[in-house]
Amino acid sequence: MEIGTGKYDQLCRDARGEAGAMAAILIIFDGEQGSGFSVQAPWEMRPDMPKIWRNLAARIEEDLVGIKT
Repeated sequence: MEIGTGKYDQLCRDARGEAGAMAAILIIFDGEQGSGFSVQAPWEMRPDMPKIWRNLAARIEEDLVGIKT
């Protein structure tokens, strides 16, 4: 995870503020500035990020079971 200013950090900060959230993760696929992601979260939450991403991926996989493409 890149530390510092990223190309989608402001958009992620805006979403976090609009939602009144403690943290936000933004993933962009083929956006105007290319693909990328931003995480806006308190520093103490950062060590948990890999576990959060794995849990999110597992939930997405579960949701896709039985869906025909």
